[in-house]
Amino acid sequence: MRDGGLAGWGVIRPCRNGRKIGPLVADSRATAELVLSALLASVGGGEVFLDVPGINRDAVGTQVFLTYQEDGKAVRQMREVQIANGFSAQGDRRLLFGLGTRPGPAEVAIFWCGATEPQKLILATGRYHTVSQK
Repeated sequence: MRDGGLAGWGVIRPCRNGRKIGPLVADSRATAELVLSALLASVGGGEVFLDVPGINRDAVGTQVFLTYQEDGKAVRQMREVQIANGFSAQGDRRLLFGLGTRPGPAEVAIFWCGATEPQKLILATGRYHTVSQK
């Protein structure tokens, strides 16, 4: 606790051989080191492993909002990256938006999984785009 708020916390639990730590959340490196030290002291020794989450290479959970003007009104569409999204659990990761023959660019806001601020882009319509997280 710091200034009445939670500054860090962690979990240590038994596993097949020894113990695992994870998650461990802290607002600074120093706090993370304090939480880690307290967790290690609480078990008194033995093998301890860090349970590190895997990298989300497929961007599963990322939400993409596309906005454009039609008849003077803002139109907004949203798609979310999913693991399986078709017949028999097919895994096409493309996000397709229905714009018909609408010309001109569209505003795109990408909320990458785990990010707090969107990545904003202006993209041409009528074609595929490959976007990478910045």
